[in-house]
Amino acid sequence: MNQLNHNHPTIDLFNQAPCGFLSMDHEGKIVAVNNSLLNWLDYNREEMLALPSFVHILTLGSRILFESTLIPKLRLQEEVAEVSMEMWKKNGEKMPILVNASMIKDETTGKSVYWFSILDITKRKTFERELNAAKKEAEEKARQLELKNKELERFAHVISHDLKGPLNTISGLLNILDIRDPSKSQRNDQILELVFGSTQKMKQMVDGLLSYYLLDQKDLAIQPVDLQLLCNQAVCLLNSDIQKSNGKIGVDKLPVVQGIEGQLLSLFLNLFSNALKYRSKADPEIQVKAKLERDWVRIEVQDNGLGFEPDQSNKVFGFMERLPQHSKLEGTGLGLANCQRIVERHGGKIWATSEKGKGSCFYFTLPLPVSAI
Repeated sequence: MNQLNHNHPTIDLFNQAPCGFLSMDHEGKIVAVNNSLLNWLDYNREEMLALPSFVHILTLGSRILFESTLIPKLRLQEEVAEVSMEMWKKNGEKMPILVNASMIKDETTGKSVYWFSILDITKRKTFERELNAAKKEAEEKARQLELKNKELERFAHVISHDLKGPLNTISGLLNILDIRDPSKSQRNDQILELVFGSTQKMKQMVDGLLSYYLLDQKDLAIQPVDLQLLCNQAVCLLNSDIQKSNGKIGVDKLPVVQGIEGQLLSLFLNLFSNALKYRSKADPEIQVKAKLERDWVRIEVQDNGLGFEPDQSNKVFGFMERLPQHSKLEGTGLGLANCQRIVERHGGKIWATSEKGKGSCFYFTLPLPVSAI
């Protein structure tokens, strides 16, 4: 084809075709190429024909596919259809292509000549990526909806059972309260103390539920947050609890992250409070560490508390979920659920490792500010 008169109508059709055409001899040398492919790759004809071989303009993965699969198939079948590959443009950009190939024997020499028709599928790949992204987004929304439905079911259970319990206790105690009989003042004081305890428990549950659902607010400011200052602030706020338990909280150097300051403070408060509450007989010791991972930071909060069985690591973050061994301790089962909600709101992940009686370690990731990446 390259030896024909360039004014020949066949050559004109070859060059102006909307797809790329390329011919390669039995040694892999390019012997003909049309204008469409030259324009896509930004080569001139002389440069293209001077290349050592056709595979020179294929990406590594495509080169392996070409040499190990496409050519052997061509030699067996003489035709191969719709093979997805990638070529290098002259400027170093990748171009996704779809290749159809055929092998023809030159009657005069008896040697094989390979013809390739090439389609630029850049737009198709873009559409596929957008479609996959939309599919993933839809799947994520479906997952979130399923979680919401489960939360609503759990919430209904809380209203019907967990909150009714303290209410029934209060109602029953008030029924036996007799303020008219002075001789029963001591018993009345005991009853009122129990009533006060039940109302406090209800208040904790209502406050916990409210804080959990307020995490969905969309208008909170996302900004650079100094985790070092924030963590120290959390330690100060819990100073009374730390002293009562004779605990210690050590904080390594922490970076600035991108986040919602109030929520991140709540995250540390919940994790520290959890470690102080579920402590072992030993004085509580909590250590906070950070490890940078590209555009994220991984925070570790290690304690020496009661711990839990490894197979319970997913349950600890459940909505209103309390582990059986912790049921005697006060709590609403919302602290770690809030932690998970906060971290996921920031696009990160949270998980825990533990061994019963040997403490726990909570890990979570947060995004770094763009300027710090």
